[in-house]
Amino acid sequence: DLSLCRAGTKEGIKRFFSKKSCMGFREIAFVSVIVLDDEVIEMIAEQCKYVEKLHLGGCKLVGDRSVRALAQNCRNLRSLCLKGTSVEDEKLL
Repeated sequence: DLSLCRAGTKEGIKRFFSKKSCMGFREIAFVSVIVLDDEVIEMIAEQCKYVEKLHLGGCKLVGDRSVRALAQNCRNLRSLCLKGTSVEDEKLL
């Protein structure tokens, strides 16, 4: 759970999720992580293909590219929170 991780850097998060040990993550929570953006979520989507629950609430830099990457890579995703992100509602339809 990396919620409210205001001191973390984008590069630090990318480094953490680039490790093979993250591949088995089933649940990931980012709440109001201000450095989290589409680039990071795209990388996470490629590394954590088995994630089932992902919470991105309040991550304002997360947008439509993230949703596309998750849909293409994370076939087990059952729960996705996008409240407070930049994802456009009409893109989800």
